[in-house]
Amino acid sequence: MKNGNRKNALIFIDKAIQVNFINDKIKINEPSLVDFKDAIDPIGVINSLSRKAEILLQQYEDSKKNTYVVEAFKNLQTADSLIDYIQDSNSEESSKMYWRKEASKVYHHAVYCSFILDNPTLAFVYSEKNKAVLLTENIIQNSIDIPSSVKNRKRFLNDKLLEYEKKLEEKKDSNSIKFYNKAILNQRLEIKNMTIL
Repeated sequence: MKNGNRKNALIFIDKAIQVNFINDKIKINEPSLVDFKDAIDPIGVINSLSRKAEILLQQYEDSKKNTYVVEAFKNLQTADSLIDYIQDSNSEESSKMYWRKEASKVYHHAVYCSFILDNPTLAFVYSEKNKAVLLTENIIQNSIDIPSSVKNRKRFLNDKLLEYEKKLEEKKDSNSIKFYNKAILNQRLEIKNMTIL
């Protein structure tokens, strides 16, 4: 993408972000979670912030001016805050696979920015966040393939374990304590064996 096209793309992305808000006084060039958490389509905003950072990083590659990296990093930090906000909220958005792919892009770009800005600590933090997102996606994908009978059995075993642990706390005599300790150990072993299978 040529430099003139990048400037137009940045203007277009800013407009795409702007339409996600009822408040037209959103500071697009100074993104913050306070403003962006009320987005109509938070995943779309994350995508736009990531794409904007990508274009700014392309401008950095052409010019080697760190100002582009700093601006890209601000957008990525806001996207990261929005990702954390989505994860912490119990919205249906948090269960979608798509936003995890967008989050992974954000973290990938943030690692790159951190290296350019000579901040290995932040590079490590964003690298770990990326790993966590990818691992979560992988776990969800793998759990989809587990038969419901196995899921139900595991849920039953976990419930039984909690029941035994609660009863152990209530008991005072040594025979009951021994019985429930043994039952808890057996329950944990059975759960562990299910996980291995």
